[in-house]
Amino acid sequence: MPYNQDVVSLDDHVRVATDRALTDVRTPIEVALRALAEAVATEVRSSERRLPDAIRAFHKAGSLGGVLRVLADCVWREADRSAVLIVANGRLRGWHCSGLRGGETDPKAIDLSYAESGLLGTVVATGASVVSLASGPRTPATELPAFAQGVGQRDAVATPLVLGGTVAGVVYADEPAAGEGPGSWIGSVELLAQQAALVLEARTARYLTGGSLESPGECTA
Repeated sequence: MPYNQDVVSLDDHVRVATDRALTDVRTPIEVALRALAEAVATEVRSSERRLPDAIRAFHKAGSLGGVLRVLADCVWREADRSAVLIVANGRLRGWHCSGLRGGETDPKAIDLSYAESGLLGTVVATGASVVSLASGPRTPATELPAFAQGVGQRDAVATPLVLGGTVAGVVYADEPAAGEGPGSWIGSVELLAQQAALVLEARTARYLTGGSLESPGECTA
């Protein structure tokens, strides 16, 4: 076959163009993969820092309401559907909620008797956390409250805020997706509630003995 310089030249151009196209595609993919790996590594590190960061934030909060706001924010990071409720006059009243019914739920609209609040009332009665598993049978003691229903079956936890041996509030949280097994988020929510309760109890005790409800770091001389 006779040598054809034009064909060889065309082959060279095609090869160069192909290599350039592959490089153009490969480079952003590699950059995206590196960014994804860094984001995953950052998330792993941040999950390990969240509890210590939360404890510091609890102690820096300038008031009892500030402690509850920190608690609500921290629980939201662990489970994007959550609510903080306060026990008042024999009822459970909403104080803060996130992610419930598309974010439209007004916490002030939550006003439940213990009997109609399912696992929340069980927490008030027992002073202990209650876990409701979507994969297990539901009983009145583990039934989700009305504000958390209508989104399919999912695991949930309700845990108390205990002050001086009395349940003063309840934290509710459930999984962002139905049908998954219980994860570490349940333990994280319980720990956050326990730490917040300790700070609230310490502030209240200090106030009752003549001190301030504010954080020591926020008090003025």
